[in-house]
Amino acid sequence: MDRAWTGTFFRFHLPEWQDPASQRRIFELAYTHFVVVAQRAQPAQYVTGQGWRTSRSKVIDNSLIGYCEAEFGEQPPVSEGVVNQISFDVAGYPPIKNEALSMLSANHPYAGRVQALLEAADQARQAQGFVPIDAGPIALDVVVHTSSGQNPADATNYLGGIGDVLQDKSSYGLAARPCS
Repeated sequence: MDRAWTGTFFRFHLPEWQDPASQRRIFELAYTHFVVVAQRAQPAQYVTGQGWRTSRSKVIDNSLIGYCEAEFGEQPPVSEGVVNQISFDVAGYPPIKNEALSMLSANHPYAGRVQALLEAADQARQAQGFVPIDAGPIALDVVVHTSSGQNPADATNYLGGIGDVLQDKSSYGLAARPCS
């Protein structure tokens, strides 16, 4: 199962695939539907052991892809952020937007968090082939893991900090990285 075709077929929202808490539920939902398809279609009759007909599950997967290609064209449709996305993890808390001092300043209290976020985003951008977004809607999926009672900020401060750090600053004449 992949996010492109299986996700498109079942209309799963992208963050559901990436969230460990919902992956089991998503898998079980898809698997349940695939069992029904297999019981009705009897894919074993199409298994030849060659090419794309090597197993019952491969026959079902190829049928799903064939259906999507017939309905949506040769590529999966652009929806739910499936195309042009990157995913990465950063150790520690995100930078927090809670004061007027530029987070790109070397003496900002969160300079280390800013640097870690920029480095992780840049590595993911290069490795995953992300293309900058010029216009249109975007989505940001953030998961912060913390111990009970140890969370130093709220979601708005985290999102503001992450957004400020990742925003393209070239049009403002600002450096893309904090000064060192």
